[in-house]
Amino acid sequence: MSEPRILDAVQDLLDLTLSDKEERPAGRVEDLEFDESGHDRPVLTALLSGTPALADRLDGRIGAWMKSVYRRLHDEKVADPVRIELGEIQNINGRVDLRIGAEELGIGRMDHWIVDTFLGRIPGADHAPE
Repeated sequence: MSEPRILDAVQDLLDLTLSDKEERPAGRVEDLEFDESGHDRPVLTALLSGTPALADRLDGRIGAWMKSVYRRLHDEKVADPVRIELGEIQNINGRVDLRIGAEELGIGRMDHWIVDTFLGRIPGADHAPE
């Protein structure tokens, strides 16, 4: 088994595109979840994606407004971020390649619309840099 990879989580992971097992855009890494109990330093436990995760990163009225709009437009009324366990990550190289499909992530209709309408049209969103 290989040694754990050490990353600067904020610099190396935040805002990377998520790519599902069929290499379709599946959102972005909006926030990170850490375990701080019993370790010398925080240990990354999951990646968080979706509007609720981004809204949690933004303080004040902007974050509250984003969550409010999300709740109104989204199928589910609970504004929980999509949580991606580290075991679901296949590769990190300019984007985060996942072992699972977008539907398994639990992204809703609004998230699919955002991915199809905006994220999927960003130049380079369909492939990792060489």
